[in-house]
Amino acid sequence: MANLELRRLRNFLAVVEAGSISAAALRLDLPQPALSRELRLLEESLGCKLLIRHRRGVVATASGEALLGQAADLLRRAATLEQSVRAAAGRVEGELALGIIPTVAHGIAGWFLKQFWSVYPAVRVRVEESLSGNLIDMLGRGSIDLAITYLPGRLRGMDSRLLLEETMHLIGSRDSPLAGSRPIPLRTALSERMALPGPDHALRRLVEGAVRGVGARLDAVIEVNSLALQLDLVRRGLAHTVLPLATVGAQLDRGELFARPLNSPAISRQLAIVTARRRPMSAACVAMRELWLESVPSQIRSGSWPGAVSLA
Repeated sequence: MANLELRRLRNFLAVVEAGSISAAALRLDLPQPALSRELRLLEESLGCKLLIRHRRGVVATASGEALLGQAADLLRRAATLEQSVRAAAGRVEGELALGIIPTVAHGIAGWFLKQFWSVYPAVRVRVEESLSGNLIDMLGRGSIDLAITYLPGRLRGMDSRLLLEETMHLIGSRDSPLAGSRPIPLRTALSERMALPGPDHALRRLVEGAVRGVGARLDAVIEVNSLALQLDLVRRGLAHTVLPLATVGAQLDRGELFARPLNSPAISRQLAIVTARRRPMSAACVAMRELWLESVPSQIRSGSWPGAVSLA
């Protein structure tokens, strides 16, 4: 076990997440032969095979899966220990992995990152943009430190703090026959073609739940999992969508799109900041969490996060 170096564990995790040694080598900026050697030495030190190689890449063996969760936790604890010691000396440094759902990453996250780096310039931040369920899985594995995500309910093994509640709006091109600013009944909004993410997306499930509640159906739907493409289709007048105001603030300011609150029924969602309960937070993680909790109310009061009510 003395030969179980943290560097090799990091390399192993990178290979499993990338699904191939070549892709991981690019991400780690390592020559592929050197990375393969590191993996072989790790397997030799543990006395078991960790990866199965096939034509499309690699997958973890049962032993590799057992190592995966423990390795992520060990690496996180090692990073936390190092950052805590530096923080005690007044320096917040190290790495931080932040997960954000696309609708928040698109319109809001840049402001928070700018504020964070203005105070903690030595912290290297990696941002993962993904769906709510994926982010929770990544928290559980230790791939990210905290997540800004839609919160459908209690999450096992996680600590969450509510940030805000957002009202959902019908979003469309300014040339749409539904263009306006007044609230619009959900049934009326559904009379036009909709561009929505796939069934696994939390926002899609939220809309579908409201639709079922009024005895209607989602018929004319273009499934688009890319938010950028979704907004492009809407801007071109090819479809409408449902999003929070903050996601499309820039397009609304430029007059490219309109936004109408949905009613009969109204649709809203709650956003939370989530961390893994059993994993200690590094000084950088604590600082990022405090920034969101302290800044969200002021962002809402200033009008920088429209359509939201603070819950922080």
